[in-house]
Parts: sequence; C-alpha cells; structure tokens
Amino acid sequence: MAEQQPPIFPKEIFKDFEAYYFAYLSEGVPCWNDAILRERCEEQWIQEKKMLPAWTPEECFQILQTQLEAGDTVLLHVARNSAAWDGEKTKALLKTYLAEDLLVLDWEEQVDAPTVRRMNQFAEAFFLLECVYPEDFGEFCVEWLPKIPLEHEFVPEKLMKGLLHTKNQQLECFLTTETFHRGIQIGLLNYLCESDIRRDTLYGILKRYFKEAKDAEEKQFLGVLLGDYGNPGAILVLRKYLESLVRQMPLNMEWCREIASAIYKLGGQYEDIMHI
Repeated sequence: MAEQQPPIFPKEIFKDFEAYYFAYLSEGVPCWNDAILRERCEEQWIQEKKMLPAWTPEECFQILQTQLEAGDTVLLHVARNSAAWDGEKTKALLKTYLAEDLLVLDWEEQVDAPTVRRMNQFAEAFFLLECVYPEDFGEFCVEWLPKIPLEHEFVPEKLMKGLLHTKNQQLECFLTTETFHRGIQIGLLNYLCESDIRRDTLYGILKRYFKEAKDAEEKQFLGVLLGDYGNPGAILVLRKYLESLVRQMPLNMEWCREIASAIYKLGGQYEDIMHI
C-alpha cells in the first residue's frame, strides 16, 4: 500500500506561493499596478500547482483572519471565498487594518517592529480590498487622497494607481472637476501614463493641462508625460515647445533633451530645432 501523503497546511501553501511570486517578480514581468500583477501571478500559480485544498468559505474566513493578524500573505482565492461566505464581515475585517495613522505615515522612515507588522497588515488588506471590493476600494481612494501628504510616496502612489484601476471610467471627471486638487490631478496623469489606459478624451485632457500650465517645471513635466502617453498628435505641440526652450536664456539643456526624447518616442523629428 502506498504511503499516505501528509496533508498540506495553509502555511506551507502560502510559503509556496510567496516563493513563486518572488520568482515571478524577478522575471521583470511588466505591469503598472501591483494588485493586477499579483492577481495574474496567483492565477498562474493555481493553474500550475493545483495544490489548493477544498476549503469551505467559512474556513477561508478563518484563514484570512489568521494570516492578516500575522501580517502574512493571503491568497486572493481565500479572500474571495471568504467574501462569498459573508461579504460584509470580510470587508469589515479588511478595513480594520487600514488605519488612518498608516495612511499619513512616511513609509520611508525607520519604524519599530510593531509598526512594521502593522504596515504588512495594511499592505495585504489594501491589496485584497482593491481586488475583492473594487467599488468600495475606489471610494476609499476618493475619500483619502485629498487628506494625505503627497510627498510621502508609498501610500499616494498606491491610492492613485488603485483609483485608476477601480474607477477607470470616471477618470475624465476626476481630471476636469474639483473632486481633487491640482497636485492629485497631476499625479493621476503621471500614473495614467504608466498604465495601459488610453482614450482620446484622456489624451485631450493631458494636452490641455500642458498648454494651460503656468509653472515652468509643471509644464516641463507634462511635456514629458505627453511623450509617455504615446499619442503622435502631440508631436506638433511638443516641437513648438522645444522651439521656445532653445530660445530661452540661460539654456536648460536637460529640459531640451527631455522634450526631444518625448518627440522621438512619438515618431517625430527634432534635429532641425536642436542637435543632441
């Protein structure tokens, strides 16, 4: 008789996924949003490993509680099954880890071990809320983006990218109304250009921001974003801007190179304006 295999316990399963995810990241798979990337990775892992026990939804809630309390990785599969058992209870559990003090914290500063654990809990709950409850997560982003310091990069980036992910169809509204102040709107445009979201209406808004910019550094930044967005229609306006840059004294060669590069990305020519 064949020797009976010992059962696979959750910790072993999660550690296997963590190792798989680390290897997946090391391959440099491009993706603009961490939640989307991890979701794709988990789907691939499940297909390849086929090692998940037939946990009941209630068991999934218990696993979710245990893993979050420890600040450890939670499979999206587990969180979704937990939500199927009790959606409101699962959502409430996730939100308990999204503490206000962590939202406004500078995550680059040194912190003590208990805070590190809370940060791990926060990051995991944040990811799960984005994927399992996208509508609630989008509203969470809308609520908190105006309240947090934008100079603290980690949380604002996560919120903006999450907003692009979960409220894609409302981006035009966010960029043309007073829902957010201009700093947030510029940040959204920045991450928009990193994303795969492309619409003529959004390109038109980005171009208008560039044309209307009064601050020199902001205008330069938006000019670079026009190159990143990838619409060749921006070549003409960027060439005109480059002409104005080369006439300025003192000449800012770095800015000229950036705009020349943006024009080149779009398939345009700049050599007749300047030689690099």
